[in-house]
Amino acid sequence: MDPFEALPCEMRLRVLESACTWRQAVNLSHASPALLHTRVAFSASLKARCRQNEVDSIISMFPSDLLRDALAVVTFPTKEALRVKHRILKSLDLSDLDHRRRLEEERDGYLSSIREHLDKWAAKTLTYPLDDDERNRAILQGLRRLFMQLKRYMDDYITKATSPDSTFAYSRLPRWSCRHLSEHRRPSEQGETASMNPIDTSKLSKTERYRLLKAFLRFELYSKLLSSGIWDVLIEQATGTSECENRAECLPCW
Repeated sequence: MDPFEALPCEMRLRVLESACTWRQAVNLSHASPALLHTRVAFSASLKARCRQNEVDSIISMFPSDLLRDALAVVTFPTKEALRVKHRILKSLDLSDLDHRRRLEEERDGYLSSIREHLDKWAAKTLTYPLDDDERNRAILQGLRRLFMQLKRYMDDYITKATSPDSTFAYSRLPRWSCRHLSEHRRPSEQGETASMNPIDTSKLSKTERYRLLKAFLRFELYSKLLSSGIWDVLIEQATGTSECENRAECLPCW
């Protein structure tokens, strides 16, 4: 007997709407013919509701003011288009001078896109991925992956920072950093790792979690600036010189 058959249609719809994603709603409907019939009948509204649930759950991972930093990291212009154009130019029959000139133009365009991205970040005009399209779905998944990655880093950092034996703690890599470590770790090493008492940052206070997440997000963003090649450009604009003893202090604060 199907226990959901006795429920009114509105209640069955509420059950399906409680799913965080459309995939979860589909899985729920497989447990009951009544739920399946309801899902088919109200698929359009259910998809919209599940989409909103998914957006809310991902965005809630970051405090409202840190979501801007997270979006800046996830949507940071990549070098992939620049690499593709570089390969295309190398395949063309161009002189060395033409080749260098074209590459410089492409690099300048890439740096300009980064400046525009940073200006949007500073002006708080980066748009939230609310519309249901392919690009926004990719941004949402990028936000989810970013949060899970940063949580791993924060858990490892706070565990080692509070360890009574810092020398031992910092000499050990976390198992998730390399699959080889977890697959080939000796029993004695597993016991040593367990003795470190791993700390879950989700158990910290709201203020402590906020401070950690903000620091790791800014570090992630600054790392992208450094690897993109625009760091030195920003330093030169801020200081009037390309030389700077302390790059962190020379970087302008937005």
